[in-house]
Amino acid sequence: MFFAVSGGAFMLMGLWLFASFTRTGMAIPGFPLRIPWVLVILGVSIIVTVLLASLPAGELLYKFFYSSVLFVYAVLELFTGGYLTQYYDTIRSTFKKNLVDHIDNYSHDDEKLMDSIQFQFQCCGADGPEDWINSPSKQIPSSCCKIHFCDPTDPTEIHDVGCEFMIMYCLNLQLTVLAIVTILSALIPLCGGFLVLFNAYRTATQYMEIPRTSSQVKLNGCN
Repeated sequence: MFFAVSGGAFMLMGLWLFASFTRTGMAIPGFPLRIPWVLVILGVSIIVTVLLASLPAGELLYKFFYSSVLFVYAVLELFTGGYLTQYYDTIRSTFKKNLVDHIDNYSHDDEKLMDSIQFQFQCCGADGPEDWINSPSKQIPSSCCKIHFCDPTDPTEIHDVGCEFMIMYCLNLQLTVLAIVTILSALIPLCGGFLVLFNAYRTATQYMEIPRTSSQVKLNGCN
């Protein structure tokens, strides 16, 4: 039952990460938004596998099979966490340049993107409002305002924190949670697999130790 509950926890964590990554991925082109769904799928798979592993004790073949499946789940979880951590290093090296490009090319499409980023993360520019002052437009957009209908030329009414810091902070938090979930989701299937194997071994041992019937004893005596 514990493993089934943990599978449900991984499902909920995957959904939470998906919602968080959707917000962060808006500012990062090509961000792998499907990664959290791996947690959801594996969470469902763990629940199904644990339920199937509770078959009658005589089904030893099924127990060995499902213990192998649990080990595969653990490997997939570790691979997913490692892939996203490696992808994060690539994001850090190119993210600031992408933000500056969006600011310099404040066209219709980039305007919507930057306004959405600054509104969602309550930030302004890449490193701060100075990025807008040094941009070709020379104007700070209203999306940098702390409140609606503010004066963007008043430094006290706009956000002074850059979007790079805010987005990287959110991404760091999400990846920390993902790392914890990945480790736990790898350890639990491993423990589950070993328990299933131990249960199968104990069942097989008990089967071999069943006392022989009197007819079997007589037959052995004739030999």
